Amino acid sequence: LPFFVLLQTSFCRVIFDKAELLDLNDLRSSDSAPFSCPLGCNVYTPSRTHLIQPGNYTLKSTNYHFEFTFYIVQKDAVNFDVPVYSIGGKVGVFNQRYVTYLSDMPGFRIRDISGDLSGDAVRVYTVGAQSVNSSCKPVYTSRFGDNAARSSLSIFGPIATVDFGSSKGMHYTTFSGDYSTVYTYVGASTIYVSPGYVGCGDSQLYANDYITKMEKSFHVEANE
Repeated sequence: LPFFVLLQTSFCRVIFDKAELLDLNDLRSSDSAPFSCPLGCNVYTPSRTHLIQPGNYTLKSTNYHFEFTFYIVQKDAVNFDVPVYSIGGKVGVFNQRYVTYLSDMPGFRIRDISGDLSGDAVRVYTVGAQSVNSSCKPVYTSRFGDNAARSSLSIFGPIATVDFGSSKGMHYTTFSGDYSTVYTYVGASTIYVSPGYVGCGDSQLYANDYITKMEKSFHVEANE
């Protein structure tokens, strides 16, 4: 496995039950970040996926300094086989309740959620699918299917999961990099998630350089 070797610790290592996410900040105070895969792991980055064998591993650094996202999922984690996407565009899944998106950019947008949506609400989490049934809370819950289709979410973080509410039928959503664009057509909702927000009831935050240095203001006007 060709590990990513970057420069610069555990300043923002975000740990879940059976999963964890690392980025450049986890190598700032040390040149390595160890992790363990007792039964094996899937390791995801925005450019590739690796299934690695049981063992102890170390993410090491070199003299390169660029942002990256490194998501580790234990083989015995719930929703282990949920697909993880990293290329923007429309995604369609059949008989699949969850889809996860992973990015090493400052943010991304989720929109156009549609398909065979059940009576259950559509939810969006800023965690991987392995954590949606734990203490982690959704950043968005639809009132009904049409509301989900008209909603657009700007996620200022490296990962998010869409929960379509059911594993039956076809489900669609679109991931894109235009996270600062506001959609203003009639009936549309635009949701902005606080930079680095995880939502798991503790003090953990995603904190890569893109997120912590964001200086953007938003002006909203309501026409009565």
